[in-house]
Amino acid sequence: MRQEIMRQYNKAVMLALLAGLACQSAAGDGVRFGRVPVKDADVVALTNKRWDKRVYLRENGKQYDLFAAYENYDIETIIRRGRYLALFLFSYGIAEDMEEGKRYHEVPHCMFVERRTGCVLGEGSQFTCDGEWVQAAVWQPRDREAWNMRALRKQVLAGTDKEGAENRRRCGMR
Repeated sequence: MRQEIMRQYNKAVMLALLAGLACQSAAGDGVRFGRVPVKDADVVALTNKRWDKRVYLRENGKQYDLFAAYENYDIETIIRRGRYLALFLFSYGIAEDMEEGKRYHEVPHCMFVERRTGCVLGEGSQFTCDGEWVQAAVWQPRDREAWNMRALRKQVLAGTDKEGAENRRRCGMR
């Protein structure tokens, strides 16, 4: 029963993603979406999940997985507003313990990205995902402080950590 529900859910998500892909491709954005097969046999066995939706940045004739830091992730929802995207994704894996054995484990994330450059403006928790665009550059989670994309971009550009250097370069592009 659970596998059938997961299969129907995955089919519905894929159809929604493909509809979004059609709009996205026509927009000429630097950010693209695609799908890759799930390679972990345990994930396939426990969830019947066959494909992951991924986000890519096309730059200088090459394509990069924007969230390659997550070994396994799947984009569930894409909400576009002007020059920004709110991406709801799950990083996942297999957890194993002595009592329950192997089980599927996922962690929800909200990523805010500039469509043209691929600049990652911020990442939030599952509580951040529960919200909506209230202005062109403002995401308002329920019962939480708003996320202003322009202010987040300034914070990214002001950063000095080595790990964020590539993202700062993308954020500096106009």
